[in-house]
Amino acid sequence: MTTALLALSLTSCSGDRPICYAVDTLKSSVQAIQQIDFGSPSARTELKDGLNAVEDDLAQVKTDAEAEYPFQIEAVERTYGTLQTALSTAIAGPTAATLAAVVAGYRDFIAAVDTMLTTVKADC
Repeated sequence: MTTALLALSLTSCSGDRPICYAVDTLKSSVQAIQQIDFGSPSARTELKDGLNAVEDDLAQVKTDAEAEYPFQIEAVERTYGTLQTALSTAIAGPTAATLAAVVAGYRDFIAAVDTMLTTVKADC
């Protein structure tokens, strides 16, 4: 992944509503992925574990706020699915094109998460 991917502008959301806690947890999981050293031998395992945490946290966000933020949650789920597919393809056959698809998928996912957090933050 490129250094540009390390710049995440996710906003914080604090408040007493369950969704506020859920999006903060999701934000932390997404930021943890950014700390992975993709040159290390354990990067694949760390990324897989990190994406599993993101998936769990996203499920909680959906449980807490799907009725309030259906479009934002759908965008995050869609981009997450695209990222997962791109990552699986790149692992099966790492080429410049498959790795570029992972980078693009990651950027789209981060943008969707950021949009959702910005929207939810207004209510927290």
